[in-house]
Amino acid sequence: MASASRKVLLRPNVKNIYEIEVQLDSPDIWSHENPRLYRVEVVLKDDKGTPIDDYVTTTGVRTIRQEKGVLYINNKAEMLNGAQIFGHRLPIENMAKYIRCATDEMVMRDLMMLEPIGGNMLRIHVHAEQNISEGINDPRYAEYADQLGFYILWQSAGW
Repeated sequence: MASASRKVLLRPNVKNIYEIEVQLDSPDIWSHENPRLYRVEVVLKDDKGTPIDDYVTTTGVRTIRQEKGVLYINNKAEMLNGAQIFGHRLPIENMAKYIRCATDEMVMRDLMMLEPIGGNMLRIHVHAEQNISEGINDPRYAEYADQLGFYILWQSAGW
């Protein structure tokens, strides 16, 4: 377990961004074969130390870089193999609903379909890009992919 504590000044109606480094000794590195995740918790306390807000997320420790046309994950050359998801789910009478409001099971099934084909990556298709600047990309794909060990190729409609 690692932790850090810093005093910060939060100003109202201003976007407050702080970066706090935390030292992890010998972290388990996230990879497709070993999707190790860490729970990150941020607790905002008042001057008396009373918690007034918190935020919890999970993340993996990894390095990603590209050099001379080669993708490196954790300093190892990696090939992305997978499929693209359009989000068109049958039956046809529910297609309009499920393209924007897929169930958790549908999102998980989209990812799990990669395993039988030897895939390690899912490309998220940008839907409705003419009408919605950020498309309808669903953040559950990134969360579940992290947990299952899949890469996501994801771009916004505004790229």
